[in-house]
Amino acid sequence: MSRAAENLVYAQCNDLTPCIRLWILRSLVLLGETGNFPEKDNPAHKTLARALGLDVCGKKPKTQRPNAVLSKLRSQLKKAESDATSSVENSESSPLCANIRRLQSLLGLHDDEALLLHFVIALHTHTLLAAALNVSGKPTSGALFFKTLSVLLALPQDRVCELLDKDAPLPRIGLVKLALAPGEEIKAQLKPLSSDFACQSVTSPQEPMELFEDTVKPVAAQDMPLDDFDHLSDNISLALTYLRVALKTRQPGAHLLIKGKSAHDGLQFARLLGAELAMPLLEIVGESQELVSHHTAQAICGQRAGLVLSLIALDEAVTPQMARFLKTNPTPILWYVRAGENSRFHADLGDDGLHEHVGLVLHLDPPDVETRRRWLNRHCGEFLPESVRLQLSAHPRLSPRVVKQSITTLKLLQPDIPLDRRAHVLEHMLTAHLQIHKKGSANPDHPESPSKPTDGYDTRFINTRERVEPLIETLRSTGRARICLYGPPGTGKTAFAHHLSRQLGRPLHIKRCSDLLGAHVGESEEKIAAAFSQARKDKGVLLIDEVDSLLSDRTHAVRSWEITRINEMLTQLDEFPGIFMASTNRFEHLDPAVMRRFDLKLGFEPLRPDQAWELLCLHLQRAGLGPPADALCPQLSRLSQLTPGDFAVVENRHRFYPLADAPTWIDALEQECRHKPGNGPRSTIGFHTR
Repeated sequence: MSRAAENLVYAQCNDLTPCIRLWILRSLVLLGETGNFPEKDNPAHKTLARALGLDVCGKKPKTQRPNAVLSKLRSQLKKAESDATSSVENSESSPLCANIRRLQSLLGLHDDEALLLHFVIALHTHTLLAAALNVSGKPTSGALFFKTLSVLLALPQDRVCELLDKDAPLPRIGLVKLALAPGEEIKAQLKPLSSDFACQSVTSPQEPMELFEDTVKPVAAQDMPLDDFDHLSDNISLALTYLRVALKTRQPGAHLLIKGKSAHDGLQFARLLGAELAMPLLEIVGESQELVSHHTAQAICGQRAGLVLSLIALDEAVTPQMARFLKTNPTPILWYVRAGENSRFHADLGDDGLHEHVGLVLHLDPPDVETRRRWLNRHCGEFLPESVRLQLSAHPRLSPRVVKQSITTLKLLQPDIPLDRRAHVLEHMLTAHLQIHKKGSANPDHPESPSKPTDGYDTRFINTRERVEPLIETLRSTGRARICLYGPPGTGKTAFAHHLSRQLGRPLHIKRCSDLLGAHVGESEEKIAAAFSQARKDKGVLLIDEVDSLLSDRTHAVRSWEITRINEMLTQLDEFPGIFMASTNRFEHLDPAVMRRFDLKLGFEPLRPDQAWELLCLHLQRAGLGPPADALCPQLSRLSQLTPGDFAVVENRHRFYPLADAPTWIDALEQECRHKPGNGPRSTIGFHTR
């Protein structure tokens, strides 16, 4: 025996609780002949004898001969039996006893069940108890195994069999595991939930839920007001009614499936239901179909009236054992899933999926722009101007929790932030949160970026035949149009869409072809329909960027799905009641039927010489440089393909490699234009009506 093992044994000798002493004595006295116990050369015998007050030093005197030892053990057993007042000790000095009582209260265990659990944990954590059982030999499985436990626990053998039945509380929850094996010692056939569980139970008094941290965990109730979820009012009302009836009638097999845009949405909705019902939530940890975890959660909720929460993939097949459980669970289970590409809810999931067992399925629609505006008005009205609130509401991942966290942080920092800077700080915090959401999203909606400035766009520097200001005013009153923005890259098509949406006070939804093209037949059509549906719900402006990749001429199509994709777009265009915009650098490649659907075709061309000169002066002023000399005007005018995008590129370059004066700026602009096609006369600028 190692020195560490000896120290542990000696420590346990001094900490022999009444229950463990009683089980040791029953094992030595009632389970057969003690033989030559204690054997002088057997370290385990010596340690056990010392713990029981038997002298094992020197030559064995008459009083230590077998009959005398047995007589002394019987005397100790008689006293221990009379001192035993309950199956579980009342002494608070033992951490194990305190934890057993807490588990008994949490799970509603019978005294006999608590006694068995106490014994199993002690058997695996107290070496003296295991040593005492070994003195009497190795019990076999079957009737002898149950008879041995019957003697040790002073319970009828039939009762012991009931306690260890697979459907009894302790085995069902997994607190006690039975694995009968002929010839094995009792410790190898009877095990606790886990070695960690047993060690924690004897180390110090624990909160009961801490002992189940690998199985179930409590979920904090939702602390957001119900008003922040008014866009889900119908779902909330239906779910609360369903759960109240199920809880009142104890209806077995009650299941609610929650499907949001993300798993987080489903979790927040479940927390809201728990708060409204004033019931705690317990979430399954690890595998969603681990029956031990579900039985544990059901047992806990059965005593404390709660709800069970579990995350599952919709395409995950339900095992036969789990299917039987789903028909009988007395406590409702809230299943939440993510409605992403890998877990879409389809009718062809099969007959063995979770959807076949749920009583109520709820689809959580994301909040529309009006809901997001109400959040910002309610929580940020005193801090943010209306223009900023309008801009932030365009982001589809804005949530009341993001708003609340930012407001809380602002109030914490408020004493150290000047009054005129608070709106800027709050806007910065919200923007940072939303940028994280956008980067973390598998399918971002490309809304108008909250970090994009609301000013700085000047219509003087876009080159179209017609002025765009009257167009904006017309759209402000009509609210409906289908517009094609075409022209070379960098001429300001996408920037104009941002400017238009801000002027109209509408969110901008930008979709690129990569967002709308699917790998499977019919998937592109679904994504196109979803894009129009979301823009319609948000009353937003929908922009499809580089639309020529999506809607090229059908006469060149070689596959049927290329045609059906365009047909779906045409259908959506005809039915869309809002403002639709499409941008393209290859106007001539669009399908003719699509071209006919546009009310306006607005052409963007490179800058005129006077625009280029004025824009150069503006950039030099912003860079802190002097105005350009008039002699440089002809050099700049020769750059016939110059666009606002070229100025933006050069300005970014200036941040890293400062440009000293106007001539170096013009040289840099010339480098940007050098590889562009087209040095001839300018093409006709168009603003054509349908």
